[in-house]
Order: sequence, then structure tokens, then C-alpha cells
Amino acid sequence: MKWIKIGKIVKSKGVKGQMKIYPYTNEKERFEAFSHLYIRGEAYLVEAVAYHKNTPILKLEGIDSPEAVEAIKNEEVLVPYEALPELEEDEFLIMDLIGLEVFDGGESIGRIREVVQQGPQDLYVVAGKEGDILIPGVKAFIKEVDIAGGCMKVSLIEGMR
Repeated sequence: MKWIKIGKIVKSKGVKGQMKIYPYTNEKERFEAFSHLYIRGEAYLVEAVAYHKNTPILKLEGIDSPEAVEAIKNEEVLVPYEALPELEEDEFLIMDLIGLEVFDGGESIGRIREVVQQGPQDLYVVAGKEGDILIPGVKAFIKEVDIAGGCMKVSLIEGMR
């Protein structure tokens, strides 16, 4: 089975086993779509999802104290790939972007080795022949993403290489 990391347990919140989650998604509301989450290979029923300052706060069945949360602190929260909701046409999972071959005007310029999520858009780090190339994830530069074909077509401006 293919697993997707959707967040990381940061700390306990409250006294009944609620936990603060650092989300690996830009749409924190996606946590509401899952009936079960997986930690250390074990399934947990989602009892409640709340938010504090835009940070997801989860309550999972069987985790009922701050001490129980402390025991799984820093663990990643996973879901099966098949459980993910449908993505919009221009949305992609980072794990699907990593490794794509990037073409500028028909010429291969390298492969995506990292996606940096900060600021208003993602930043694709392409391992090029002469070093890293940083490409903002905006339509002005990203012309086509073909996950099945393993490639991304871009249109870079002078100085980006």
C-alpha cells in the first residue's frame, strides 16, 4: 500500500488527548475528510477536528491524555494514497512532483529534487547540470505538468538558469 504523510504531531493540546498537528498540506481542512489516520502503522478513528490559529487540533480514539500524545510526539500522520480526496486540475502532491524531468523549450534542464513551501507559492528546486535552478510554482513559468509522463514543461526567463 502507498502511504501519504499529511502531517506531524507537534504537541498535546488540552487534557483529553487532543494533539496539535503541523500539516503538510496547504489546505488544513483536508483533515476533516478522513475517518481514520495512521500513526506508526496503527489506525486511529478521528473523533474530532478543530483549529487553533489555523493549526489543526485532532482528537483520535484511544489517545486520551497528554501523556499518550507525548508518547507519539514528532510521529508523522499518514493516510493511504487511495483515501486522498480528488485534487483540482492544477493541484499535485509533492511526492508526485519529485523526480519529474523538467523541460524548457524542449530542452531537459534537470529533475525536480525538492519542493519548498513558503510564501504565496511553492518553489521547485530543479537539480540542473550546472547547479540548482529555482522555479516559482506559478502559471507564468509552469506550462504543463504530466505526472503520468514524468515531466514538467516550463518557460523560463533570462537569468533563471
